[in-house]
Amino acid sequence: MKTSKLAIIITFLALALVGCGADFGGTAAPTRSNAVAQPEANTGSYLARVVSDLPTGAQQLRFLGADVEGEEVLNTVQPAATSVSVSLVPSITTLRLEYLDSGGRILATFVESAKNLLQHDFRGGLIDPSLVSLAAPQVQARASDNPVVGNDVKFSFAFFGCNEALVPTRDEEGQLNQTERDSTANVAQLRQHLADIRTLEPKPKFVFLCGDLVKGPPVVGPPSQAVLEKEMQAWHKIRASGPIIIDENGVEQTVTPPADGSVFSSDVTLVAVPGDQEMCAQGLPNRLSGEVFVAQMATYIRGNNGPKPGDQRDDGGLGLPADNVQRDESQLSYTFRAGADGSIRPDGENLFMVINTDTYVGEGAVNVGHIPLRWIREKLSAAQQDVGIKHIFVFGHRPILSIYGDQGISPQSQAQQFYRLLNNPTATNSNELNISNPDTKVRGYFCAHAHLMSSLQPDPNGTVQQLVCGSGGSQPGPINVEGVEPSPWFGFGLVGVNLNDTVDAAFMGRNVHRSWADQEALKLRGPNISGPGPAEAKTPKMVARLYPQPLALRNALPGTSGATYSKTFESTFTELSQPNNSVWQVEEFRDPASSPVDYKKENVEPIAGGGVRIKVAGKHYSESKKKWYVYSGRLRSNFRQKYGLFLFRAKVPKGAHLWPALWTAGSVGGNDIWPKTGEIDVMETVLPINARPDFTSRVMVRTDQPDFPNYSDYLGNPWYASLPPDDSDEIKTSLTSEQWAQPHTFAVDWYKVLTGDVVTDVRYDFYLDVAVNADGRLVNAFDESQPATPRHSYSLRDLISKQNQHRIKIPSLETVASEWSKQAFILNVAVSGAWDPDLRKVERGEWDPPTDGSAEMVVDWVRCYQRNDSL
Repeated sequence: MKTSKLAIIITFLALALVGCGADFGGTAAPTRSNAVAQPEANTGSYLARVVSDLPTGAQQLRFLGADVEGEEVLNTVQPAATSVSVSLVPSITTLRLEYLDSGGRILATFVESAKNLLQHDFRGGLIDPSLVSLAAPQVQARASDNPVVGNDVKFSFAFFGCNEALVPTRDEEGQLNQTERDSTANVAQLRQHLADIRTLEPKPKFVFLCGDLVKGPPVVGPPSQAVLEKEMQAWHKIRASGPIIIDENGVEQTVTPPADGSVFSSDVTLVAVPGDQEMCAQGLPNRLSGEVFVAQMATYIRGNNGPKPGDQRDDGGLGLPADNVQRDESQLSYTFRAGADGSIRPDGENLFMVINTDTYVGEGAVNVGHIPLRWIREKLSAAQQDVGIKHIFVFGHRPILSIYGDQGISPQSQAQQFYRLLNNPTATNSNELNISNPDTKVRGYFCAHAHLMSSLQPDPNGTVQQLVCGSGGSQPGPINVEGVEPSPWFGFGLVGVNLNDTVDAAFMGRNVHRSWADQEALKLRGPNISGPGPAEAKTPKMVARLYPQPLALRNALPGTSGATYSKTFESTFTELSQPNNSVWQVEEFRDPASSPVDYKKENVEPIAGGGVRIKVAGKHYSESKKKWYVYSGRLRSNFRQKYGLFLFRAKVPKGAHLWPALWTAGSVGGNDIWPKTGEIDVMETVLPINARPDFTSRVMVRTDQPDFPNYSDYLGNPWYASLPPDDSDEIKTSLTSEQWAQPHTFAVDWYKVLTGDVVTDVRYDFYLDVAVNADGRLVNAFDESQPATPRHSYSLRDLISKQNQHRIKIPSLETVASEWSKQAFILNVAVSGAWDPDLRKVERGEWDPPTDGSAEMVVDWVRCYQRNDSL
């Protein structure tokens, strides 16, 4: 974090999250965080609020703030408390917290950076910061002290690009030998990146160098070959250690350089990705560059299955232009596979695709920035259909679209087709290519070229994220379109695959101090503001997280592990027409949550031949409440089951003020107060498509409140929580307008994981459009030859562990699993609520439910199955 004399005020942030409701007939009231920054009169400062549990023995809290050049602009101490506010000024770009004991010893620390694309200061407050506890004797903070990819990482990699720099002569003296000068690299930053990456635990298996490693030839034609060869030969010989590297204790390593010919450490696998500096000369395509790159970087090239001249590849019915490569690109664009242990092998579960974003297709400016689309389609399609591949990671140099007025992949139509291929690798026609497929195995596109760290997306509706990390050491680029302010960070991106096959990512970085090209940039002139080490420590060694939370990439989700299923319940709602119906309870009550709705039996209408229509129709004024209520329908099954596969086939309305949900809930009564006995939200959606194209899937659990439930303070001390949080992208699945217009099967597979006879975890796999075939296998509903792939897959143990890092705690896995009871099917359409910006319009009676059927939810059937794999 960064601090100055600024102060952030954030209003109360609750963990009480939207739920579909209690089995007694309620829906959990959603909450909105109304963060407000209050400027102080005539100072430009603001209040920043820090809310955190106190480390044992903490008596004081010190705030240290530095500006973009690392100069200290704030050093103040306050009594430690669980909620503290401090006045900050806008110049602060890094903020450090230090919790001190009575003797002034640092007990815990936290560092955050604010000068990035998403957060320009600390007005959002610091809520439950991940403190790093320190043991005596104090040591310089390490990169691993600020975890990014979680505690259960089975595989991780780092990436960055743009390290080329013609360092001014005045900054070379005493720091660079001739080899280092010839490399045209920012040697200090390159060494420090690799040194910091090696401190991470677990250590990343790969480092992808995403292009522009050298300055590139300033001449076109044959002379360019000699220039590029000289630079790349020198790049090989850069010393692995030297006076610039500062270790985790703040101590300089030896100033005696190793012999020429030293290469980088062999404990992390480097992968070199070609950039435009290597592939072009004077900004134009350079045919000779490919041969030089392959010859000089052979040690760091991991595949040879790329496109070649004369290749004839099919466009897959997508209308893709021919690749038309004019030189051998087989080792410039390629794929390779690796296992979770980092070993490169043909059966690895991770597929890496390296793309030369300056594929040579001819001379001239018109041929800058080309990529082999047909080769990309062929490799992605095969990988998507390979059951042995779980994750696809794609690397290039140029961004898919321009970040700050610089050139990305061109022409723009190529960039768009490339991004759509990442989002739908198995598309078979151009119309299908326009639809983002949430089942894509592509976890992200990782690139550089823009000299900054950016999570700006080519298309916010896409599934695949683009992460740009061109902060390897080149002159920092501007962080906004106007180019007013340069990016203040050198650093790298870190991506981790967790044990449950979810994928997390974050940027990590160091401040750029004074002259960006200064080879002493890592020797901080002044107090150390980036770690808890002594003031004389010479570098901000701690690699600080640039975002409050890791960037959540698309979940990589496991399959069903070969489980089979036996049907235990099915209903097409014909029972509703029978006088002795005992299968369904059609409920009548006023929603006790924030939804102004009354559920009425007449709003639940059986459909001849099967199915049920839940209608939002009619309204009335409540004299006692002095507001209008809308009529809707809700029903609950008398059938209940603990663990199993629950499926709903329904056409769900998306419209103003509508809040439809398909969910399950446990029984209530006596001491079993919602959600103690459990709730699974299989499909919950709000608002019209243009405002929220997604539906959400998660679970609701009780919190560990001593006075559970404290109804009088359900915001400050909520007795319920959403896992994962209800404001996270992790729980969302987006559909297009055309997809929302069609019925879908929404499903959850809820099962326990056993080690012997002991329940060691509970899992929830959420699916869209699946079916159980004649063999009892869960398959794709549209193509039964394809296995079903979850949209979301949650480990209850992991969810509880993550939640319990914050103030609001959840009971143990064992407690939650034992308390959850058999679940019933629940179907309802609520109306409006705290999430609705026009709630008052509904309550004032200014909205009438539509009469054209657009507000109706039609459910064809529900089914329940028991797993047959003893789970």
